[in-house]
Amino acid sequence: MVQHCDRHHVCPNGDRLYQGEEIMTDLLETDAKTVNDWLKDGRAILIDIREPNEYAQEHISGAQLVPLSRFDPEAIEGDHDKIAVFHCAGGSRTKMNAALLLATGFKAIYHLKGGIGAWKAAGLPTETSNKR
Repeated sequence: MVQHCDRHHVCPNGDRLYQGEEIMTDLLETDAKTVNDWLKDGRAILIDIREPNEYAQEHISGAQLVPLSRFDPEAIEGDHDKIAVFHCAGGSRTKMNAALLLATGFKAIYHLKGGIGAWKAAGLPTETSNKR
């Protein structure tokens, strides 16, 4: 899907988010391994849009919590020249709110395909609460 915008942008992999006066409203997808590599290289920041109780139970180390229920792009800390990767539990909430997330002004914006579930399935670590 495309909506009008007055900016132009090319993502690190060559995909265009902004074309002329149009902006794509579908998020680009990436996998857990790629996100992990970007985080290790300092090329990306990870934003968890789940709710505080979900984050408290389990989250990806270093992910910023910016809950979708009270989403505020100004609350996102970090260099907007980096790649922003958004995630939820399984990917649905992130994809359904693509236009909102694309308006955050980052250099490149992706969503973690499959969310934290895909991260764990790839054997990557998470932090969990000790509460039972």
